[in-house]
Amino acid sequence: MSSAKIGCAIFLAGCVGTGGIARHQFVQDHGCDPSVVVARPDLLPAGSTAPSLQRSGEEAWEMRGCGVHTLYRCESAGYSGETLLPTTCAQTIWCETPGCATDYAARAREAFATQKSCPVDRVRAVVATDSIAPPDDIAADAERVKLWRARLRAELDHESQVGALVLVRGCDATAVIDCTNHAPGAPTCAPRIVDDGLLR
Repeated sequence: MSSAKIGCAIFLAGCVGTGGIARHQFVQDHGCDPSVVVARPDLLPAGSTAPSLQRSGEEAWEMRGCGVHTLYRCESAGYSGETLLPTTCAQTIWCETPGCATDYAARAREAFATQKSCPVDRVRAVVATDSIAPPDDIAADAERVKLWRARLRAELDHESQVGALVLVRGCDATAVIDCTNHAPGAPTCAPRIVDDGLLR
C-alpha cells in the first residue's frame, strides 16, 4: 500500500474532508443508508454568534436522514505537542424550536438525571453564577458577599459566549454542570468539579 493510501486510511480528513467524516459518522451513529443522508455545510456565516463554531480548524455540518436531524462539529487533524491528532466529529441535537440553543438548564437536567439515575422531574436546575447563595457566615456581611461573589465568578463563570454553568439539584445530590453553546445545535453538558464550599 502506498504511503498516500496509508495516510488516507489513518487520516480520512485529508482525503474526503470533514464533511465526509461527518457523513460517515452519522451513518455509523444512526445506522442510516448513506444514499438518503443530506449534509449541509453552510453554518458559519460572517458574524456568527456561536464562538464554539468559529475556532480555527473547526467546521459544522447539518446532517439529516432516517428521521434524524443533527449537528456535527468537526475539528481538523492537528498537532498537540509532537502528537498528530486525527480529525474528529461530535454530534448534538439540531435545534428545531426557538431558545433551544441556549436552554442550558434543560440539557443540564438531562445530563444530571442520567448521571445520578434520578428521574428528570425531580431535578431542579438554575444558571449558577448568581443563583448560589453565599454561606450563612458570609451572607450577613455585604463586603464579604462581594468578595465571595468575585471568587464565585472566578471559579464558575463560564457564561458569556461559550456556554453556562448550571447548578443542579435532585435525589439528595448537587452538581455543577458545564454546558457549551453549539448553536444551531443544542448545548452539550457534562459535570464539572468545583470547590464543594460553593455548593452549600
